[in-house]
Amino acid sequence: MKKIGLLGGTFDPVHNGHLALAENALEQLSLDCVIMLVSPDPPHKQDIALSNFEKRFEMTKLAAEGLDRIIASDYETHLPVPSYTAQTLENLRDQYPHDRFFFIIGEDSLDNIEKWYEPARVMSLAELVVGIRKESFDNRPVEEQIDYLKSKYGVTIHLLDSDYVDISSTEIRERLLNGLAINDMVPEKVADFIWKEKLYTA
Repeated sequence: MKKIGLLGGTFDPVHNGHLALAENALEQLSLDCVIMLVSPDPPHKQDIALSNFEKRFEMTKLAAEGLDRIIASDYETHLPVPSYTAQTLENLRDQYPHDRFFFIIGEDSLDNIEKWYEPARVMSLAELVVGIRKESFDNRPVEEQIDYLKSKYGVTIHLLDSDYVDISSTEIRERLLNGLAINDMVPEKVADFIWKEKLYTA
């Protein structure tokens, strides 16, 4: 039985916060690997113009290069659209029935998970791994949300004991639009690719 971490997202672009989540989960939960699932057509972002999938996937592959047990995957491109997390997890569970899946999310997703498509199904198919900001560890609403989800859905929730890297893809795109540096926010190979392809510029 393998312990497989799953980190889903549009990765538009992938950044150091994503990688920190993956690496912390690997170390603290002794996972065999973390798969970064690049979403081609996320249903909750239908009204948002996303960058070309191939370029988002290429950036994610570049970010994972040389990292131990972190893998970029286009798995969801082989599934029906839109790519709901519940359906992705169900397909993975059918393919790998003996493995344990750990779905890695941020604090914001923990608050909004009941708005996802079939949240009960998501929480029955994977354990949740949550990266939260350091100042939130003793925050009563966070504790209450975790207790509530455990009670209602019987889900196992793991908190990552680490400093939360508070970077957003939106912030990176805005900086690029204004000609500002992003070198401390994304891996060097990703920054080079963005500049080479002239992504996120006016």
